[in-house]
Amino acid sequence: MENTLHIATIQKLHELAGISAPKHQLFSVHRIENLRNLGPNFPKRLSYGFYSIGLKKDLRGYLKYGRTHYDFQQGALGFTAPFQVIGV
Repeated sequence: MENTLHIATIQKLHELAGISAPKHQLFSVHRIENLRNLGPNFPKRLSYGFYSIGLKKDLRGYLKYGRTHYDFQQGALGFTAPFQVIGV
């Protein structure tokens, strides 16, 4: 099984993604298109030390949640809790 990278803070997520520091240490809003470092070397399994909400419109393909694949062709809204593992 692949190792999971734990990102403890929003500040660290910004550093890894190659974007400027968040304006507030507990809250951040950004567009995925602006994240420069999400290339092939970015970890495939992550966990955060904070809650996150993501909106993906016009999704092409399927999402896997747990052991089940779901068809979200119109888009998906995802929520993660601290220490929940995310696979990208």
